[in-house]
Amino acid sequence: GSTDYFVNARKGDIGAFDSPKFIGLPVGEVLKVAKDHIDVAVTEPLANGDGLNVMIKREVVGFRANTVEKTGENQYRVWPNEMPADLHKIRPHHPLNRNLDHNWQQALTKTSSERRVAVDIELGGWQEQLILTLTSEE
Repeated sequence: GSTDYFVNARKGDIGAFDSPKFIGLPVGEVLKVAKDHIDVAVTEPLANGDGLNVMIKREVVGFRANTVEKTGENQYRVWPNEMPADLHKIRPHHPLNRNLDHNWQQALTKTSSERRVAVDIELGGWQEQLILTLTSEE
């Protein structure tokens, strides 16, 4: 989208409460919708905790993958945390998006790099004072 907000006179409110939801990146398609799970074909592996969604009549219908089980090459069975009622409206080969990648989120919480430097420690005294000297290898 675009705006002329900063080009022309400023208006009172710039908030957009009707902004679109983030649908994420396409990861595959829905093959089948059952009572408590969906079967999907994907281009990337899925994980427990992923946020998935489909578009139904311009509305985002999203759910959290509670349990994900690989059923074949690039195919998974997904049990949502809560099964959205509108999910039963879609037909096979409906596009599937991922807007929360659980494994990627977990990777971000880990330490990305760690540097260790050896240090020599010397403790001494002089005129009733302690003197601590640390010398690095660099």
